Amino acid sequence: MALNPCPHCGKEISSLAKRCPSCGTELIQTPAPATKEAVCPECGTHFEQCAASCPNCGEPNPLLSASTPADIPAQNIVVDYDKIFNTDMDEFEDTKRIFSAYWMSGNPELDKLSEEVGALKPFIDLGHITRGDGASFCIRYDEHYVFEKLRDNGTEDMQGLGTPCKGLIINVDGTETIKLNAVYSNEGLSAFQIEQSQFLRCCNAHDLVFKVFRKNGTPIVIHGTKEDEELLIASFQAMYSYIVDNTMFPHAASKVQQWYDKTMATIEKERLREEQLLHEKERELHEIELERENKKKKEIETLREKGKTKQLIGVLLIVVGFILFISLGSVDDESGILVILVLAALSCLAVGIVLIFIGMANKNGIKGTLKGGEDITDLD
Repeated sequence: MALNPCPHCGKEISSLAKRCPSCGTELIQTPAPATKEAVCPECGTHFEQCAASCPNCGEPNPLLSASTPADIPAQNIVVDYDKIFNTDMDEFEDTKRIFSAYWMSGNPELDKLSEEVGALKPFIDLGHITRGDGASFCIRYDEHYVFEKLRDNGTEDMQGLGTPCKGLIINVDGTETIKLNAVYSNEGLSAFQIEQSQFLRCCNAHDLVFKVFRKNGTPIVIHGTKEDEELLIASFQAMYSYIVDNTMFPHAASKVQQWYDKTMATIEKERLREEQLLHEKERELHEIELERENKKKKEIETLREKGKTKQLIGVLLIVVGFILFISLGSVDDESGILVILVLAALSCLAVGIVLIFIGMANKNGIKGTLKGGEDITDLD
């Protein structure tokens, strides 16, 4: 009987226990698969498949050497494990979590839905958790970003998103299946503990298909492109090397690092492009604002010129009115011309005064607009 850490409180408990005696968490047990052995092609010795070489003659393990991506150049590539792995330390819980920076998304239906709601795509990623004296590899399935986005939008039909998961089946090269029970599942985020030997089997695979089983019976199948599969398997290998044996898959971390560098370069390029587009948009808006201000200034200058002209005409009319009043003394009272001259003089004075006031308003540039852009009625 082996002792494993409780996924909830971290206490060491029996691998056969159905409930943690410390915190009461229910545990669903998965029968441990029979350990497969490797056979040395040189001396015929049987040994564990995870061993790097035959313990008798030192011949390399054929199961591992066949899957090592030897065509990936390791030279001139500096591997930064702090970048290709995300590490989280919790001193209070005495827990260390390591998860891969690379994840695989390959469910067309959910990917399309994710794009429509503007959320991250559902994905599979790899991890290793150390809690107290226990440690284990794990696989996560994450769709809670899409679930939260739909929930925030008030969407009722969420196609089962956020439903707790009961298990995960990994189809390895179409001939072998690895069944994992969920040790954590809540609102679209599920974690599945995987044995080291099972994790190593995935490292040596050529094709992996993940089928996530929800409690509502709707399975989700994730199977990426060939490039995605190669990178995912390299991520399995890089994590196994980082945690267990850094000599087993010497080129895997380099491949993941290449992906990381390329991805970061693409993200930076996209950021610069968006920044350039933003600057261009701001420049266009600035030019439009300048053009609007220049047009407004020209309109005001035109109004002022018109105001001067109207004032000049008003002054001339007032002068004419005064001249007409002065000439009234020389006109015969009995003549009908006197009435006409009086009316003409009064009209000239009235129109002249009105034009002077309108001209003053135009000179101040308030026709059609006030300071601050408030519209008024045209005075003309």
